[in-house]
Amino acid sequence: MRPEGTGGAGNAAPVYQFGAFEFNIRNGELRKHGLRLKLQDQPVRILAFLLENAGEVVGRDEIRARLWPSDIHVDYDNAINSAVRKLRDSLGDTAENPRFIETLARRGYRFVAPVSPKLPAAPLAAPVPAKTGKWRLLAIPVTVVGIVAGLAIWGVKRDSRTTELTAPVPFTSYPGIECCPSFSPDGTRVAFAWNGPKQDNFDIYVKLIGSGEPLRLTQNPALDKFPAWSPDGRSIAFLRQADERHAVVMVMPSLPGPEREVARTEIGWTDLDYRTQGPALAWSADGRFLFTVETRDPSGTLAIVRISADSGEKAQITAPPPGIAGDGSPSVSPDGRTLAFTRTVTGLVNGDIYLVSLADGAARKEERITFDAKCILGHAWSADGRDLVFSSDRGGRVQLWRLDVFSSRKPVRLAGAGEENGPIRSLLQMYLAVSRQGERLVYTQPAITGPEIRRIDIAGGRGGAPARLTFSTLGEHGARYSPDGARIALHSNRSGRGEIWVCNRDGSDPARLTSFQSGYSGSPAWSPDGRSVAFDSSSSGNRDIYTVRLADAKPVRLTTDAAMHAVPAWSRDGQWIYFASNRSGRFEVWKIPTAGGPPMQVTHNGGFAAIESEDGRELYYTRAEGAGGLWRMPVEGGAERKVIESVFISNFDVAKHGIYFMQQSDADIQLRFLDPATGRLTTVSRLGRFVNLGLTVSPDERSALYSQEDVVGSNLMLVERFR
Repeated sequence: MRPEGTGGAGNAAPVYQFGAFEFNIRNGELRKHGLRLKLQDQPVRILAFLLENAGEVVGRDEIRARLWPSDIHVDYDNAINSAVRKLRDSLGDTAENPRFIETLARRGYRFVAPVSPKLPAAPLAAPVPAKTGKWRLLAIPVTVVGIVAGLAIWGVKRDSRTTELTAPVPFTSYPGIECCPSFSPDGTRVAFAWNGPKQDNFDIYVKLIGSGEPLRLTQNPALDKFPAWSPDGRSIAFLRQADERHAVVMVMPSLPGPEREVARTEIGWTDLDYRTQGPALAWSADGRFLFTVETRDPSGTLAIVRISADSGEKAQITAPPPGIAGDGSPSVSPDGRTLAFTRTVTGLVNGDIYLVSLADGAARKEERITFDAKCILGHAWSADGRDLVFSSDRGGRVQLWRLDVFSSRKPVRLAGAGEENGPIRSLLQMYLAVSRQGERLVYTQPAITGPEIRRIDIAGGRGGAPARLTFSTLGEHGARYSPDGARIALHSNRSGRGEIWVCNRDGSDPARLTSFQSGYSGSPAWSPDGRSVAFDSSSSGNRDIYTVRLADAKPVRLTTDAAMHAVPAWSRDGQWIYFASNRSGRFEVWKIPTAGGPPMQVTHNGGFAAIESEDGRELYYTRAEGAGGLWRMPVEGGAERKVIESVFISNFDVAKHGIYFMQQSDADIQLRFLDPATGRLTTVSRLGRFVNLGLTVSPDERSALYSQEDVVGSNLMLVERFR
C-alpha cells in the first residue's frame, strides 16, 4: 500500500493542473476556467489520491484504506462507485470514453490525463544571504508547516457543521396537533398540517418565521397532510386522504388559490402516518416530478414512486425486497441527483436509510448508509447536500443524529434534543425539515402519554368503558393472559429498558422476568401449562426467539441464525413454538420444537403473527405486520383461506368461541368479533385512534386487554443557526 500523500505527479505541489481544471489539495477546491465546482468530501479525497499517483493504477483496496479507518464497516464497493461517479460528473467524464479517470476492471482506477504541478505564488520575503545556507534549509519545514496549517484550517472549516443545537424554541404552540413541516425555498416560511382550533380536521397552513398568525390554505373536509414546497416557491403539494387505502396528490399555490389533483396512490393512511415519518412527499429539484409512496405488489410492500407534476404518470424508483414492510420518507438532495429514503425492516418504523441515484438513464442501484435497523422517525438533507439529519433511537433513546453521506462516517449525535420520559413524554424530533437558506431546522414535537395497558369488559359481546390496568408511565404493551387467566405477561419499560414482566390479572405485584443488559424484549406468549413464557429479543444483536421459565427466570435462546425472528406463539400441545422469520427472503410463519432443534417452515405465501385454534386443528395468521388480512390453514398443512379482510397491526386473538381482532376505519380503530361457524362479524367496542401493539382475551372471554397511547398534542420546534 502506498503511503498517504506520496507518488505520482509531484507530492511537493499543493495545486494540480489538468486540462481546464485546477485542483488545490490544500483546501480541496476544484476549479474549471477559474470557476469553483461543487464537489463533496469523498470524491475530493479520491481525486487527490488519483492525482498524487497520476498514470498509476490505484487499487480499490488502497482507496478503501485511504478513505475509511479500519474500524469502520460500510458497503465500500457502492460508496466508491458512487464517489467516482460523482467525480466523473463534475469533470464531464465517462467510464466508456474516459478523458481523465480510467476504470480497470477488478483492479481499480488510473488518472490518464496529463497533470502538471502549479506552484502558488510565493510571498514576498527578505533576501537570504548567499553564505547562510542553513536558512535555506529552514525554508522547507516552514513551507511544510504552512501546508499543514492550511490543511488544519480546512479541517476546522469542514467540521464546523452543527453538532450542538442552539436552544429549540416553539414555532407553533396552538391547541391540537401541528406536524409535517416544510420550508419555503428562501427559508422564511413554513408550511405544515394542523388539525385546527377545534381539532376537527387536518388542513394545510403557512406561517412566517417570527410573529404572526398562520394562513390557512385548504378548507376541504377530507384530511390534508404532508405539505411539500416547490423549488420555485410558487406551489405547495400535499396529500389528501381519499379513503382508507388511497391518498390523492394535490398541488395548489403557496397563497390561497385553486387546487389541482395530480394523481392517486394506493396506500393505507396508517402506513403514511407510521412508515413515512418525514417527509412523505418531495419535489424533484427542477419541479417536474413529485416523489411519494405506493403499494406496488399484492403483498402490500411499499415503494417510492415518481409522479409527473403535469401528467400524473408514475414510475417506480425503489425496489424493496420481499419480506419487509417497504420504503418511505422520500427526500431529494439539494442538487437533485440523489434520493434518500427509509427502508422499514420490522416494526412500524424500524429500518435504515438508503440512497438511490436520480440521474436519467442511471441504474437504480440502492446504497445503504445506516446499519442499525433502529426506528427512523424522520430525516432531512442539510442545505449543502452533504449530510442527512435524522431522528433515531440508535443510541438507546430517540435523538437527532447527523451523517456525512458521501464519506460514510459514523453518525454524530446532535446535542440539545432528546426524549423526555415521564407521565407525558416529548418525543422531540419527528418529521424534520432543514431550510435551504437561512440556517434553520424545524421538527415536530408531540406530547404522548403511554402506551399503557387497558382492560375492557366484553361479556355479552358488548364493550364497556376501558380501565387502566398497569401503573407505569414509561410505556407498556403486548399483554397476554395466562392460560388460567390469573396472570398477565407484558412488555414494560419501567426498569429503563424494554423487558418482559409478569403481574396479577388486576395489575398488582409486577415482577421482572428478564434482565438483559442490552436490546429490546417483547411479544410475550404463555406456554399451555402456564409455567414458561416465549418472547422475542434483540439482546444478542439480532432479534431471536427465547423461552424463560417462571421458576428460575433464565432465558433460553431457540433461534441462532442471522435472520430476523419475532412474535412467538405456542402450539396447544406445548410441543412447538410458532414465530415469524424472514430467513426465506420474506416473512413467513415457521415453528421450532420447544426443546430446541431445526425450525420448519409453515407458510409459503407470506406469514407473520400466528395462533392455533382452541382445538389445535387450525392455524390463524396474518401475512403482514401492518394492516392486512387474517388467514387460516390446517395445522397439518393444506389450502389456506382468507377469513378476515383487514387486521390492524396483527392485533388478534383466538378464543374458544371465535376470533377477536382490531380493524381500522376512517374514524377510529374497532374491536370486532368473528364467529367462524356462521361467518358473522360484530363490533364489540370502538377504541379510538392511537392503539398500540397487543390484544389478548381472557380464557372466560369476559375481558380483553390492549395497549393505547394518547397524543396530548404537538408543536413545531425551531432551531436557528443550524449549519
